[in-house]
Amino acid sequence: MVRYVSAGIGCWIAIQTILNIGSAISVLPVVGVTLPLVSYGGSALIATYMGIGFVLGAARRDPVIYKGLQETGIKWLR
Repeated sequence: MVRYVSAGIGCWIAIQTILNIGSAISVLPVVGVTLPLVSYGGSALIATYMGIGFVLGAARRDPVIYKGLQETGIKWLR
């Protein structure tokens, strides 16, 4: 279940990016979607941070990924 939600969050950010860049270069119509992690927008930025936080939290709870993080030796990843 977590993998599907994480994939959905990834698709959400990717589609938002494609729409914004496409409207900036006049390939797509202007839809008013903010560019994730770049554009100034309080509520959009908070929603993006919450989505990324969910994916990172879910990844750290996966045993395979957690073992890989321990092997890296980087303390802030653990």
